[in-house]
Amino acid sequence: MTSDDNKTVEEKVDELQSPDTFDFISVLSGDTRSYPKDEVTVFLDEQTAHTIPKLEAKAAGMDSGEKFDTVTKQITELRKKLAGSAYKFRLTGISQDMKETVLKSAQEKFPTKYDTNKNFLTGGIDRTEKPNPERDRYFSSVLYQAHVEQIVAPDGAVDTAPTAETMDAFLRKAPESQVMRFLDVVHGLQVTAETFEAATNEDFLVKS
Repeated sequence: MTSDDNKTVEEKVDELQSPDTFDFISVLSGDTRSYPKDEVTVFLDEQTAHTIPKLEAKAAGMDSGEKFDTVTKQITELRKKLAGSAYKFRLTGISQDMKETVLKSAQEKFPTKYDTNKNFLTGGIDRTEKPNPERDRYFSSVLYQAHVEQIVAPDGAVDTAPTAETMDAFLRKAPESQVMRFLDVVHGLQVTAETFEAATNEDFLVKS
């Protein structure tokens, strides 16, 4: 059986389009297409996460004995420590309509501003859009918020439908390697969701 991590985008889309796949909540909400789901675990203790592979590589080159036992014990202890900083994100794909809604919201909240300069060749006025880092930051936070259904803490506590502020804090304060880990999984979901949505729109009824 192919593991979910090893499935291609096409395989995931075919699975979502299977007659056995059914999400009644999606039907009730007016969206009969069930978008792909995934999970990713991030570790906020970056130093420990960085140390463990080094010790594992060291242990791999050692013969059994007292020093080997000491290193393996350190690895076990560090793994326990690392588990205390593990947060699981339960993710979902979202529709193109949702992305457009988020973009529209960001544009309304932070209207576009322009620099104006006279064009001496044409006599007219040229307008250049000003960079808007606040809008970009807001858009990213709300977009990734839409992808996150739950965040599960190391003790099992659950933050359901975390706020945009929560996502903004994560994107800016979590270790960069773990933010990239999160983004990689989300981007994979986006590709799968877009492929699924296009296939459903174009020829799902034909396949059925």
